[in-house]
Amino acid sequence: MITFARASFLLALLVFQAPETPAARILGTWHGTSICVDREADRACGDEAVIYEIDSAAGPRGPPP
Repeated sequence: MITFARASFLLALLVFQAPETPAARILGTWHGTSICVDREADRACGDEAVIYEIDSAAGPRGPPP
């Protein structure tokens, strides 16, 4: 059973979280595929599995000057 103090603490964590910036939403690992659209126009084209690692270039105080 959740006590009142524990429930209040959990609610406070949810309410007082730092807002996520738009840039922070894309940080992380992204998986996908790159598919050739027109193999007749570019015979060297090949389908690929891709992995993108998106990391912030900013330091703790923001981007370098």
